[in-house]
Amino acid sequence: MKNHFNKTSKIQNILRIVLGAFMLYAGIGHLTFLRTEFQAQVPTWITTDTAFMDFIVLASGVVEIIFGVLMIYGGKLKIKTGY
Repeated sequence: MKNHFNKTSKIQNILRIVLGAFMLYAGIGHLTFLRTEFQAQVPTWITTDTAFMDFIVLASGVVEIIFGVLMIYGGKLKIKTGY
């Protein structure tokens, strides 16, 4: 039995790359120029320790960068990842 997967359209590929670029921008912002702004968004019920807030911002920035790169370059992994 042969599997037939729907191919993504050109607009879907363009929008996937644009979303990946936005995620890269946000991830880089987490690590650099928007770091304090993102720290201010960490809820105080999670922690009031500024070092842990910084860790949360850095970790989420790394995750966003990974997801952004995968959205841009991971097109070949769509079937394997269920996307």
